[in-house]
Amino acid sequence: MSERFQKIFFPASIFLIGLVFFLQPLAGTRAWISEVYMVETFSQYLPYKNFIADCFRQSCFPLWTHNCECGFPLGAHPQAASFYPLNLLYLFFDYIRASNFYSFPHALVLSYAAYGCGRELKFNRFGSWILALTSGLAGFHLFSAGCISFYTDICLIPLAYLLSLRLAHRPIFFNFLALVLGTALQFLAGEPEMVIYQTVFILAYLLFVERTPAKNMLLLALALGTAWLGCMVQALPAADLVFHSYRRLAGAAVGRSYPEFLADFAGLLAPLRFPFREQLMPSPVYLGFFFLVG
Repeated sequence: MSERFQKIFFPASIFLIGLVFFLQPLAGTRAWISEVYMVETFSQYLPYKNFIADCFRQSCFPLWTHNCECGFPLGAHPQAASFYPLNLLYLFFDYIRASNFYSFPHALVLSYAAYGCGRELKFNRFGSWILALTSGLAGFHLFSAGCISFYTDICLIPLAYLLSLRLAHRPIFFNFLALVLGTALQFLAGEPEMVIYQTVFILAYLLFVERTPAKNMLLLALALGTAWLGCMVQALPAADLVFHSYRRLAGAAVGRSYPEFLADFAGLLAPLRFPFREQLMPSPVYLGFFFLVG
């Protein structure tokens, strides 16, 4: 294939393959919600998003709800993602249709960011395309669909890597601004701890594998710090809420089940049991394994 044809074919095919998978949800005949997170969908995210949409319709911000625990600071709860821009979709559609429209662009961002990472790491276009499809069709984000905050942050992880790589390779203002805005967007999506974890891995990779110069590393740290400072409107109330909250699951139960879950190596190639609710779920590697073999 010619270079010109590859430039068009590979990006276009990523969109078309994603559209095939999302065709029924976008048409309104299916819901893009995993059975694993069915409970969270209807006990947590549906009332969150409906309340946020109702507040926006009344021209007020969803900082506090009287519908939970005799009053609850919803704006402080990270998983409510009150500050995330795509909440606007819930203004115009019912919960199921809005979640379907919400999920599709995030899945595309996941695939295209993975494709961009491949190109940034000097993969050829075919290799980058395989990387994009492996990321977009792997199981981890698919089984989390319905758990909106988790799903969103997973889909944005490759974008964070891509923007970090670009700033490390080409330290210009546009790349700096893109990383600040991308990190802030992901931070507000509802799982800030995932942003912290991935930041450690990104910086370690760039420092020890890419051998990024010290001045570029400082610029990366400055961009990430700027993004986090810009998200203090979410982070500070969330931190305060943590110290006034409690977990209903006993610590001993977590201590028994979680190590067993991590040690279940058979789950790499087969479905495994979700530790806290005795429910089978597909392993991320399991869903991507046969695709990689192919």
